[in-house]
Amino acid sequence: MTILEAGDINNTAEITNSTAVDANGDPILGPDGEPLADVDSIADALDTDVLSDGVTDGTDGDEDDHDIASITVAAPAPPVPEPVIPILAFTGAETWQLVLGATLALGAGMGLTLLGTRRKEDTVEA
Repeated sequence: MTILEAGDINNTAEITNSTAVDANGDPILGPDGEPLADVDSIADALDTDVLSDGVTDGTDGDEDDHDIASITVAAPAPPVPEPVIPILAFTGAETWQLVLGATLALGAGMGLTLLGTRRKEDTVEA
């Protein structure tokens, strides 16, 4: 069931047949050997009996075989918006490629500098 708006919902029920049974499901019989009769209603298929919830003594013509139950439905709550996930600023975790490239370039530069200095020393000695 989908509830689209607030309001009352009434549920009616009509008992069309009944047999009193014990805890084992066996019919309960009267002194005459017949199943016990329902004393507060006539089980029928008439959905036009007087409606009065909880009345079982026939007051105002109410039969217990035709009852009503009502519930009140509140207005649906507004939808909850999806949370906004902010985009975070750059951190060191996103720059590892840049740091690696700079380190390799620095290492290459230092290697070339040392190589150039060594050649210069070799040339001076000769």
